[in-house]
Amino acid sequence: MQLTLRHFPARIAELGFTAQLPADWISHELPSEEVDFSDPTLCVPLAIVAAPHAAIVFASAARPAYDDGTLHDWASYLLDHNRLQPSAIGPGEIAGVPALVGEAAQDSELGPIVVRFAFLEDGGRLINLTLSAPELFADTVRAAWFAMLQSFTLETPKGSRFTPNQANVEPPAPTAIMTSAELAAIALSDDASSLDPEHPINLRLRDNGAGLVPRVASVDLEGKSARVAAGALVGIVRLPLGWHVIDDGRRTLVFDAPGRIQVSLNLREHLGATPSALARQLLQQYLDQQPDLPTVEHTISGIAGAGVRGIIVGNGDNRETLDQFFFVRDLGRDAHYLVARVSATADDLTRALDLAGDIVATFETPASTL
Repeated sequence: MQLTLRHFPARIAELGFTAQLPADWISHELPSEEVDFSDPTLCVPLAIVAAPHAAIVFASAARPAYDDGTLHDWASYLLDHNRLQPSAIGPGEIAGVPALVGEAAQDSELGPIVVRFAFLEDGGRLINLTLSAPELFADTVRAAWFAMLQSFTLETPKGSRFTPNQANVEPPAPTAIMTSAELAAIALSDDASSLDPEHPINLRLRDNGAGLVPRVASVDLEGKSARVAAGALVGIVRLPLGWHVIDDGRRTLVFDAPGRIQVSLNLREHLGATPSALARQLLQQYLDQQPDLPTVEHTISGIAGAGVRGIIVGNGDNRETLDQFFFVRDLGRDAHYLVARVSATADDLTRALDLAGDIVATFETPASTL
């Protein structure tokens, strides 16, 4: 993808700018319009540039900065108004001033759209930059997005009211660890019966040689959670009540009774690969069979993650579509990483990833805790 530095003249408030964008993307002419900023959600387009053969759009818009609050407050307000729930958001720097940069998903007639966004304030002007792309193409334009952010320059810079070290500019860092309330919300029971070795599901799995229920280390009935001693992992796993767990000495499997969500955990030899590299390697088995599968990567709480969407498994009446995601955490053990493989349908994926992320992030080691 060939990038070129492009100039966009000011439409309002001396907000002309230059930025690197793909050379063949088409800049759309914007109509003149009367502006009434009494609507606190109104932002005026500065530029709209679209890819020629796909629904990929770069847009820039602006409005007067609000009188009070932080950059994070303003960004959250406008994102919420546009029904965008960020999956990641964090501090950055654009055009020499503090910024917030993030990513969100949005439903559309074309399917899921990935919206990358940035907000900055300069001289009382609140500027919003976005790059929207169908989920299938989102990774292919990732480099173009960051090139645009790095090259974005205002024609008339005036300076920001915020400074990089102002804590109220930066949102809390995203974390894989759920709060007690969040963990209780995905509990499937008010008691620990799913962890009873004599539970019918656990008995059937034991009789079939699938494994045994690990020893329960503690139960928090009020918080609807429990901790179990996973022998295969040599450590303690936290999970919400109502979920089942079995351990066969090689892996620890956490699952719901209908089997819609499965989180398989094991210690995997990494052979010198980084957690991110190992997560990507684990996807290859699926891409070898279905090369066109969309992939997703991210790192949260120091845990590497990578996944594929829409794997077709089974045949005939047993055919189904699943998403597979891997979390990889470096426990500080010499040769092995903790790996969680998450299997779920698209409808269950968010809950599955929340569960698996918390399990991996809160995993307790070393063996002395057993």
